[in-house]
Amino acid sequence: MLRRWPDLLLAAAAVVAVAASLWHLEGATQGLRITETRVAKTPDTVFHPNADDPAPAVVIAHGFAGSQQIMQPFAVTLARNGYRSVTFDFPGHGASPTPLAVGLDRGGQMDLLALAVGEVGLAEAGKRH
Repeated sequence: MLRRWPDLLLAAAAVVAVAASLWHLEGATQGLRITETRVAKTPDTVFHPNADDPAPAVVIAHGFAGSQQIMQPFAVTLARNGYRSVTFDFPGHGASPTPLAVGLDRGGQMDLLALAVGEVGLAEAGKRH
């Protein structure tokens, strides 16, 4: 029984660390308005610094095999500093229902990814006050 104490202490420390991390993440978004929408089929999340104030928009793109959740800390930091920040999922990534195009050359795939960025950016530009 005494040999199990280190394992139990380690497990308890891990639970405390996870709880503290979740509390910290939740606290970081306090005071921000967060809106989940779709632009065409692309899921995006908009982080507003204040619901009533106009703010310039920043579109944040993730890397290959990423998702918009990975970019949330950047979006929160920008929103806390007065920017409306937008994260989204590229086709074939995260919660995007659109599959990643296969059979295209690198240029064709880059064009499709650029189209997704453009759609999200234009949608946000249309929302400016």
